[in-house]
Amino acid sequence: MLGKEEIQQLRKQIMKQIEELPKEQAESMREQIEVMDDKQFEEFLIKNKMVQDKGCIFCSIAKRELESYVIAENEEIIIVLELNPVSKGHVLIIPKKHLSDIEMISDSILNVAKLVSAFLKNKLKAKRINWFVISRQEHIVFNLIPVYDKDDFNFSREKIAVSDLKKLSKELRFEFEEAKEEKEEEMEYEMPRRRP
Repeated sequence: MLGKEEIQQLRKQIMKQIEELPKEQAESMREQIEVMDDKQFEEFLIKNKMVQDKGCIFCSIAKRELESYVIAENEEIIIVLELNPVSKGHVLIIPKKHLSDIEMISDSILNVAKLVSAFLKNKLKAKRINWFVISRQEHIVFNLIPVYDKDDFNFSREKIAVSDLKKLSKELRFEFEEAKEEKEEEMEYEMPRRRP
């Protein structure tokens, strides 16, 4: 479930927290964690509810186990419409890996969030896009919320009809472009004819 990088980062965080325990307890815990392989460490995290094994609604959305209105996805994230939006075009950017800490978010995910924000602002003619990063069920989720009137922003949510969600998801849907190698155009030059 967790990648090597995530496990290493979680080990560091736990080791740092262990330092705050009484000396004997800290030494005992440090020794136990140091001898665990990655699989054992992940089981330890799940058992102690430091990460979730199952039941995370966002993991279920990312795996397409729950019905959602997908705008786009790539290997790292899925972007869906919020079912009870704050405003029209409110989307959730959900990492496909169960990431519980903002420090685990890769630069590529942040870059996608910036691009999606600009896309929504342009496509929906919003004044701005407000970002809120939350951790629900210990899964980091980006909320991108279009704001249409400069002074009118609150967190009241509205129920939106399924037909409107379907229509809006089709309107906003896009695909990520893969990195393309730029090809140099071959230019043909024609030499002027020489006159005798």
